[in-house]
Amino acid sequence: MVLLLGFSLAPAPGAAQDIEILGLFKDRAILSINGTQRILKVGEPVSAEGIRLISADSREAVLEIHNVQRSYALGAHISSSQKQQPIVRIEPDRQGHYLYGGKINGHAVEFVVDTGASLVSMSRREATRLQLKYREGRPSLSRTASGIARIYVLRLEKVSLGAIELHGIQAAVHESDDFPPLILLGNSFLEHLSLQREGTLLELKKKH
Repeated sequence: MVLLLGFSLAPAPGAAQDIEILGLFKDRAILSINGTQRILKVGEPVSAEGIRLISADSREAVLEIHNVQRSYALGAHISSSQKQQPIVRIEPDRQGHYLYGGKINGHAVEFVVDTGASLVSMSRREATRLQLKYREGRPSLSRTASGIARIYVLRLEKVSLGAIELHGIQAAVHESDDFPPLILLGNSFLEHLSLQREGTLLELKKKH
């Protein structure tokens, strides 16, 4: 008789996986993982294959596969050889603003998604906190609701919104300690993403 101790048939992290969405229901999804059928439920811990169900309804499921979240429709086929693009889903606050955490050059920030802003924009106070040498940027003027404002235009080395990360993003620093009150995630970042709305929910992911 042969005893196998501590042996698992689950693939090691990073091992090749072949996943297919077989069925979708409210808070539940049926998947084929490397040929084995599994039922995942919202709220359950990560499976042995490194997969967790974030949300599901009859149309789509949001899966977290090795810490990367993305939505999939019924019948979708996922291979670990395909690059998984991260996805961010945001519900508006009571004022209708889409707020979400991120980072600028490694420093934690809170963004408000603003499709009306040309650039990622922040106050002088925030720029100082983020240790940006904004006065080395290009002086310019910006038209705001309060009139014409002096700004400095510069490039940010790295900007991330959740798991979405971009490099070399153009930004504006206003010559004011209080305006804008939050860091605006403007089109210099958003132009690289696809934005979709489902009701009030806003979904963002990289275009490529």
